Formats: sequence, structure tokens, C-alpha cells
Amino acid sequence: WRFFENWWFGGAFKKGSEWAQIDTRLLTRIPEEKREIFSKPFPSAFSDPNLQKWLEDNKVGKLLVGGLYGDKCITSTTIEALDRGYIVQLVPDGIVNQDEGGRDTTMEKLINRGATIWSPALRDNP
Repeated sequence: WRFFENWWFGGAFKKGSEWAQIDTRLLTRIPEEKREIFSKPFPSAFSDPNLQKWLEDNKVGKLLVGGLYGDKCITSTTIEALDRGYIVQLVPDGIVNQDEGGRDTTMEKLINRGATIWSPALRDNP
């Protein structure tokens, strides 16, 4: 527990740290003038109030969700986004869990809540 506490709360995912870097393959899909990065103090991305304001100001209605800790961060963010009325698409190859089978269980739970699966092969995806 002590290692995890120091790793997590000590800033492993702190803005600017190695673990908080965004995959450059994602950045190439978003024009630089439209990029905005938010830091979250808690599992849900909506724990940063600036995110909600930015989404409203930019009239965003659909979110692609991926990241680490599918059973915590992804679940919290997805459920909160659905509750706020957003269309949520999960990026399967971009979601990991601490345990091997947990990703599929997490995704199934979130699909049952109203999320859908994003696929680059589908035309209506961004």
C-alpha cells in the first residue's frame, strides 16, 4: 500500500510527469488550436470544473473515452458524462485495467449504462 500511495499521490500522474503524457498519435488527430488539456484531482475527468465549461463553450456533445484504470477513472468519467447527457464512445484499445479480464467487464458495465464502442471503421465516428 505504501508504494501505491507514494506512486499515486506522489504525482505519478501529475501534469507534466512521464505517466501523464498524451500519446502523440492522438495529438496528430487534433488541430493544435483546438487542443485543451485538463488535470483532474480525482478519478472522474469532471472533477476539474474547467472541463465542463470548455465542453459547453465548444458545444461538444460526444466524448471518446480511454485511459488507465478502466474500473476507476474510465468508469467514473463515463458514468458522469452519461449522467450529464453526453454521448460516450469507449475506445477499446485505449482502455486498460489492473487485472486482465477487468477491461471487458468494465466495458460491458458501461455499455449497459448507455456508452457505445468507438471503432475507426464506423463512418459516424469522429
